[in-house]
Amino acid sequence: MPAIPIGAFVGLQSPEVVRDIYVFAAEHPEVLDYVPCFCNCQLMGHKGNTDCFVKTRDADNRVTWDEHGGT
Repeated sequence: MPAIPIGAFVGLQSPEVVRDIYVFAAEHPEVLDYVPCFCNCQLMGHKGNTDCFVKTRDADNRVTWDEHGGT
């Protein structure tokens, strides 16, 4: 997995918790896709909560993180 964007979480959660949240989002989109987001990010094109953490996936399922999940 690529480095986790923890900057937005500094002071709110430990880096280990932030890492675990992002890894869970990447490994379990079937869960997070059904978790509603309440920040109006659908206006940014997000379809579910997974999109707040995972920006893209390539053909090999490698992720690029979205820092939005930390805001």
